[in-house]
Formats: sequence, C-alpha cells, structure tokens
Amino acid sequence: MNKSELLTVDDVFMIDRLGLIVAPDFSVPNHDWKPSKETVTIQRPDGTEFEAVAQFNHSHFNIPDPSVPLDRRWRVTISILNIAKEEVPIGSKLFVCNELANQLLDNQA
Repeated sequence: MNKSELLTVDDVFMIDRLGLIVAPDFSVPNHDWKPSKETVTIQRPDGTEFEAVAQFNHSHFNIPDPSVPLDRRWRVTISILNIAKEEVPIGSKLFVCNELANQLLDNQA
C-alpha cells in the first residue's frame, strides 16, 4: 500500500482510554467523520520507522469563546494506540494511506 505524509508531530500527550494523541488535528471533511482505525507508519527524527495502529476520531473541543468558528470546535484527532509518549518524539512524521491523506489534507484551509 502506498502511503503519504500526513503530518509532522508538533505535540503529543496521553489521555487515559484514548491513547497517545498527536497534534496537529484536522478539519472535518464534509462536516462528517466516522471513527476509523488505520495502520500508520511513524518515522522518528532519527530516521527509524515503525508501524502502529491509529484511531482517527471526530472530536469536540470545548472552547468557551463564542467567536471561535465551528471548524475549530469539531476536529479530526489522531490517537496512536498502545504506544508510549517517548516512542513518538516531536518532529516525527506520520504516514497514512494515500486516500486518507488526500481526504484530510484537501480539506485544510
């Protein structure tokens, strides 16, 4: 399967029951997103790579400022399952199947 680079990790944090969340997040394509799991390739800054299972979720951000647009409140977020925070350093690149990359990247402003 051909893969494309989806993102360069600029932050990671652990949330119980969700796993390791990587940032950035993405606009929701067509205002509709169904959670899905995908095998992704993670390339660390040192060039080493590994595969992991990632969950792509439709997530709500509770932002109290009423001027914040809906697009910033509802996002596609990515959690890497069963991986420790130390395994995905800042600057790592995340590769996904071409179709998923196109779907998420074509929707960005």
